Amino acid sequence: MAEFDVVVVGGGAVGTSALHHLMARGAKSALLLERLDGYGRGATGIWGSLVRMFYERQATTESASEAVPFYVDFEREVGAPCPWNRIGSLYFLKRSDLPRYERHLAALTRSGLAFELVDPVQGRRQFPEFAWFEEDVAVYEPNAGVGSPRETTEAFLRSALRRGAKAELDAEVVEILVEGDRATGVLTRGGARHTCAQLIVCAGIWTNRLLEPTGERIATFPLSLQLNRFSRLQGARRHPFFIDLPALTFGHPTGSGSFIGGYQGVVLDPGHGGVEHLSPAVANQAKHKLSARIPWLKHATLEGGIKALESYTESSVGLVERLPRLTNVIVSSGWSCSGFTLAPVIGRRIAELALG
Repeated sequence: MAEFDVVVVGGGAVGTSALHHLMARGAKSALLLERLDGYGRGATGIWGSLVRMFYERQATTESASEAVPFYVDFEREVGAPCPWNRIGSLYFLKRSDLPRYERHLAALTRSGLAFELVDPVQGRRQFPEFAWFEEDVAVYEPNAGVGSPRETTEAFLRSALRRGAKAELDAEVVEILVEGDRATGVLTRGGARHTCAQLIVCAGIWTNRLLEPTGERIATFPLSLQLNRFSRLQGARRHPFFIDLPALTFGHPTGSGSFIGGYQGVVLDPGHGGVEHLSPAVANQAKHKLSARIPWLKHATLEGGIKALESYTESSVGLVERLPRLTNVIVSSGWSCSGFTLAPVIGRRIAELALG
């Protein structure tokens, strides 16, 4: 039996950021519990590595315009370097849709970080790796990049540990302990009980499964994400990562010379979980989708593919909220495809809500 001011469930980017911000704001004792054998290895490790400002939702863009400067100055903020590859990003839109994003672009301007709109003529000249169509316009962010999920989460964690926090791996929470209208703590699969004054749940797709016995539920749902790794026969090339909003595809080159790309899939049964390895035939379907924007992928070698689940909300904007009945429980979920970028902002919101 151990007693803490705060217990955080989930050791991804959001959970470790929350722990960092809690301790930086003066939490006296905090414990983070991670179900896997390493930090940042769930949804964060699968695809959560992009650092960018432009998103489809205005609220997300505005939050990202606060979060990206945090990453730019990560070492001063956290006390340890966070290596990330600033290869830039291209967010493809249709020119006819551009008026819808005036406020997004205003938020980027206020951030002070560079960005520009790229038309097909400029794009073919500056970014020849991509196919450009007459209706295209892309938001180019030269300061965007691909971070290291594990190194980032571990840097957040080390900052919290230096301030007295504790953390455990292989500590899957199987039950939230409840008395009346409060959570009193958690029980792990290994039989350990940890009591706490406040509980913070950052468990991704597992959140509702964990909450179910308490009678609480949050408005998130799982969506599948297919990821594939390709190698270029003609050798590695460096270019920005891309997100094609109309096609719902995305991808980025890796430091090893391969290319990781994928697309959103379908809503799955909430009981489904984990990661599936795809057959070559199924994974090969990604070539058709991704090569529409990256033509050389038609002739690339497919190294493999996986299908994983991420957590979304109907608005595509994640949530940080106290539960209606268990008011000392704070839940954060639904940040998929933005959780890594927004982790500094989400962690700060959680700490503000927890500590006042």
